[in-house]
Amino acid sequence: MKEELKGKAISIRHRHAGVFFGYICDEGMFDGLIKIEGRRVWSWNGGRLEMSQVSKKGLTERDLLGEWEFVEINMKEGLIEIREIEPKILESAKKLPAANV
Repeated sequence: MKEELKGKAISIRHRHAGVFFGYICDEGMFDGLIKIEGRRVWSWNGGRLEMSQVSKKGLTERDLLGEWEFVEINMKEGLIEIREIEPKILESAKKLPAANV
């Protein structure tokens, strides 16, 4: 994990884990994992599900979001994209209700 990302607001797109908004907390329990505090984005209603667009526009109550939780993601296999985002966008997403998915 790049130390400069630790504690930063990020969005992650992963082939197996999906899309998450959150903060990078630390290394995971096993080699190649990172631990994030965040939530899964099940679906986004703001247009195409492009990370650049989601990361700039943020999330709304119309989007389907998972619970705010700690998750470990494998950075060695399946990582497609990771972006630093504005902390205010993440804090706004943190306050949205979770969907019953």
